[in-house]
Amino acid sequence: MLLETLNILEKFDLKSMKRNSADYIHTVTEALKLGYADRDSYYGDPEFVKTPAEGLLSKAYAKQRAALIDPKHASRGFVAGNPLPFDSKVKEWKYWVANIPDGTKLGGNAPNPESLGGTVKDTTHISIIDKDGNIFDATPSGGWIPGAVILGNTGIGMSIRGEQFWLDPTRAAQIRPRARPRYTLTPSIVLKDGKPFMAIGTPGGDNQDQTIVQTFLNVVEFWNDWYPNLHNAFEWPRVQTLHFFGSFWPHDAGFNRLNVEAPISDETIKELKDRGHNVSKIAPYSIASCGTAVLIDPANGNRIAGADPRRDCYAMAY
Repeated sequence: MLLETLNILEKFDLKSMKRNSADYIHTVTEALKLGYADRDSYYGDPEFVKTPAEGLLSKAYAKQRAALIDPKHASRGFVAGNPLPFDSKVKEWKYWVANIPDGTKLGGNAPNPESLGGTVKDTTHISIIDKDGNIFDATPSGGWIPGAVILGNTGIGMSIRGEQFWLDPTRAAQIRPRARPRYTLTPSIVLKDGKPFMAIGTPGGDNQDQTIVQTFLNVVEFWNDWYPNLHNAFEWPRVQTLHFFGSFWPHDAGFNRLNVEAPISDETIKELKDRGHNVSKIAPYSIASCGTAVLIDPANGNRIAGADPRRDCYAMAY
């Protein structure tokens, strides 16, 4: 979903919109909505489901999806695209496909995008780069001692990620014997001109992809605004869409709801509301995902690390 969303956003001049303007937030949010609709429709264990990955990541498909973004109106619908014409291998799809014209009419509770935040069990993330330019990135999660089944007397906790399955047999990500659930984990390594450039990731359940999208764009689109202090790119206020079915049971949805961190201005929030977003202004640094990254400075080869103030995240060098 991260890659599809970035493909969609390639079609827009985000830099000219200016970071965290109403135009910028609206465009990024609407792209995320399209990505989430495809995620909730087409992702499943590839051992059991032939996911149209080639189609979903096609630049031509992204162009088609980007054309659906109305610059003046927030989408209330949750409608997946059809990536099959763009996929050379997958030509039929027998599972549920999102086709909800107005999700706001469904009501119900909004999803908790980070159902483990603040508990004694939680996901973590680590990005590492060494003197030789080797990059490592991982998002360990899911075998917490509280709540997990422990394997004998080993102290090793089994994964509890089964709660991300659907009990609905029409869903691609349905529970099956020996199947793997569709994770939210998104550790990412970025190449520039075919060479390692950056590792970036975060804990945070359904926040992960949207946190990485926003922090990645902060780094690459607004380089001069933070360089050389990478921490700044993670400190800037972020937004959080709830326009998806939560990955964790009971899979609640919060269609068209948008949390916006202060100090994004009241004027910007009013513009977003005028476009139809259901906006809640929340406290600074209160979206709990914690982006961390390391990168190689393309100008001089220096190693740069940055961490998010929203949690106990750290950047260290030795």
